[in-house]
Amino acid sequence: MKIAYGVLGALLLVLAGCGGDDGGLPANVPPPGTPPAISTLQFSKNSVDSMILGSIDYADPEGDLDYLTIGVVDSTGFEVYRVYIDLGAFVGQVTGTLDFSIDYVLLPATVYTFTISVYDRSGNPSNPLFATFQVP
Repeated sequence: MKIAYGVLGALLLVLAGCGGDDGGLPANVPPPGTPPAISTLQFSKNSVDSMILGSIDYADPEGDLDYLTIGVVDSTGFEVYRVYIDLGAFVGQVTGTLDFSIDYVLLPATVYTFTISVYDRSGNPSNPLFATFQVP
């Protein structure tokens, strides 16, 4: 009986160390690498096509952009739109300009705020950029 408890105890000690262990790193350790940065948000509202057309400049020291995300919230803070755009075609480029569009044809009349960020392949987010527009 002592052998059975000894084996069970050793098994429990082994299992206690399994799963969820991140090698002793704190949970809030950022991904490796330098995050990309975005700047110079420019946009215009095309009322004929109910579109926001815009661009941002980016700098990505490692040239490993992965995707761009645009989120749109209404005046109450409710997210009405989110899109992810693959930036795989920009891998290897360390600076440039990214164009984007937001279709607002189905959005009800109010003020909206959109947020743009880019992410690199390591999961590092850029600084976010914000802007507002109004749907009449």
